[in-house]
Amino acid sequence: MTKLSTMTRLLTIKSNHHILDQVFDEILQVCKDMLPEDNCLIDSFYKCKGLMHWLGLPYYRK
Repeated sequence: MTKLSTMTRLLTIKSNHHILDQVFDEILQVCKDMLPEDNCLIDSFYKCKGLMHWLGLPYYRK
């Protein structure tokens, strides 16, 4: 999976289930901890939102 596809899927889950930003950050941290140390998974909702904005993909809550 690419970083973009992973973040898109996780953001979809966050939106569908109304997950708080702090909880999302904790989920990202657990995922990051499960991967090898040199992984490039984003570790916060703020950074994820920035990536989506940089790519021109707005983030909307349902």
